Amino acid sequence: MSFYRSPFFLSRPQQLSLFIVILLILLVFFFRDQFQPEFKNELELEKIDAIQKKWDSMQQHSLRKKTKKWPINFNYLSDYQSYTLGIPPEAFDLFQHYRDAGGKVSSLNHFQQITKISDSMALILAPFFKVPNRQKLTTKRIVEAIQMDLNKANEEDFEKIYGIGPTLSKRMIKYRSYLGGFTLLDQCYEIYGLDSAVVSSIKKYFKIISPPVIDKININSATFYELQKTPYIDRANAKKIIAFRTAEGNITTDDLKKVLNDSLHKIERIKLYLY
Repeated sequence: MSFYRSPFFLSRPQQLSLFIVILLILLVFFFRDQFQPEFKNELELEKIDAIQKKWDSMQQHSLRKKTKKWPINFNYLSDYQSYTLGIPPEAFDLFQHYRDAGGKVSSLNHFQQITKISDSMALILAPFFKVPNRQKLTTKRIVEAIQMDLNKANEEDFEKIYGIGPTLSKRMIKYRSYLGGFTLLDQCYEIYGLDSAVVSSIKKYFKIISPPVIDKININSATFYELQKTPYIDRANAKKIIAFRTAEGNITTDDLKKVLNDSLHKIERIKLYLY
């Protein structure tokens, strides 16, 4: 006896497959609402981030425009101003070290030499670079120092010279104390950090009005300790003087040319303290 088989009849494997498909459809509909907000949130975050970046860019442009509105005296350039002008941090660090040592810039070219900035960077800075006119600055700040005694000047007096800051002025006072006072204006060349241009200004506005009273020591009776304490004589040279004196007997300051392997210039300085 044959049975009629409906065309809609499904075998067991077919029924199982259909069940799985229906289950997957239901799962997709069920979880759709949970995944969609996360996707939307990611899109919203990307939009917010883009807007924030654009706002930051506009803000920085505004700051730079505001800062660069007027020329800046680069001798007083701040870290913030350097940033807004676009000066590389390493370039500003070089300038800061130079300025801490008492240095000052007189031109954009001078600033470029110190900071090692590129020519293109220098062109950008050109409209905003400003330092006081050297001639006016010199006249204004040094007028009181004309004919001033180099041995009585204080730090403020030295800082009136163009190119001398707090560090160099302190160094000058310290060296003057070491010498017992300046005997010659040319002794300023011996101070570390003073270039020839600055020394020329010093010689123009200062002079030796009250030369130091140096208590000279006898080259034949001075002890090793006394010799090495004398300006321009180090430990090695003190030993040479003692050895030569011991071998030759009494000597004079003119014999220093035979004893020391130093320049005549330095020997003349030493003779200021010996007899």
